[in-house]
Amino acid sequence: MMYPMVYIWDLPDDPGKIARAYLKAQNICLEPVFKYGGAFQHHHGVGRIYGWQMPKQWGEGGFEALRAIKDALDPYNIMNPGNLGFEVK
Repeated sequence: MMYPMVYIWDLPDDPGKIARAYLKAQNICLEPVFKYGGAFQHHHGVGRIYGWQMPKQWGEGGFEALRAIKDALDPYNIMNPGNLGFEVK
């Protein structure tokens, strides 16, 4: 388990640009994780912060299996909608 810290200097004042810089840094940091078969984790908000990365984390088949379980257990999507990379219905 690693807890790397990422610092980005000279961020612009525009919140949209800051968000894009964060996502770019996140992609750069996670590339080797996926390349070498690792798994990412974060103890707070992993489903919101990294949700869009879940298909890469679990593989397309694994992610679809998780989606099927979520749909079966929560057909109305009331438990944490929009988390774990599942779209809000």
